[in-house]
Amino acid sequence: MRRGSAGWAAIALAAVAAAWLAWPVAGAEEKSAAPAPSGSESASPVAPPAPGGATAPDEALDPDAVDVLRKMVKALTEAQTLRLSVDEEYDALQSDGETFSFGKSANLLLRRPDRLRVEGADRAGNDRLWTYDGKQLTVYDSDRNVFAAVAQSGNIDAVMDFLRDEVGMKLPLAPLFSLDLRALLLENVTTATFVDEEVLDGVELDHIAFQYGDGIGVQLWIPREGDALPRRMVMTFEDARGRPQFRADFREWDLKTKIKDSAFHFDAPKGARAVPFVLPKRTPAGTTGEPPR
Repeated sequence: MRRGSAGWAAIALAAVAAAWLAWPVAGAEEKSAAPAPSGSESASPVAPPAPGGATAPDEALDPDAVDVLRKMVKALTEAQTLRLSVDEEYDALQSDGETFSFGKSANLLLRRPDRLRVEGADRAGNDRLWTYDGKQLTVYDSDRNVFAAVAQSGNIDAVMDFLRDEVGMKLPLAPLFSLDLRALLLENVTTATFVDEEVLDGVELDHIAFQYGDGIGVQLWIPREGDALPRRMVMTFEDARGRPQFRADFREWDLKTKIKDSAFHFDAPKGARAVPFVLPKRTPAGTTGEPPR
């Protein structure tokens, strides 16, 4: 079931601000004859749990796995600029118990502290772009030639907080680009496992796995030589019905790229129409029986 383009543009462009780092559940519902059940949002990827949870006993944390993870954290948090391509896939459980798989490819440019550009296409051929230049967050849908913009300031972490807390998106890849990556990945860990040494596309990798206190499992494949930048990530939502997964394959990492300011500035294409950046309505705390987000 597809929505009309005018209504989609006015209502949903705020949501697709995170479309290349997030997976709205509606994407699966629209392509399925059987809508996902109420509460199925748990089947969409979420970020690893926030810091502050219980610390795992030392014997549950394989030091080799933790050492590999720390190398990755160091490589990512010390990078001032980066360019990469990523292929993503996620599972969406339907009300009849069937699981469908959806995916997209994206190219990302990042320059700390406050520049970000993400563009790509899903498997249905829908192209989108969003940019953040330190002052404005802009989302552009090339298929409909419409864009929406909202004033925004702060560093990249602040923009991710806005997308998560105000737009209501799940951001499975966002922690990788956070300066708080160490805390996000190493706190609230219940187990850390060095799985094996493996080879992917001719590259020798360390395969490591982590379990978190709220039923999220994260696997990472990190090169044994050179920059410790992930080649693959798999997130499994152990407690969700059907144990859905989010999967990402990373390509073409470049931490030495020089990126001009113009790459993060949005210039509206000819004939592009501006539409409102409409944030979803927030439900007052206490009215749904759920804690506020």
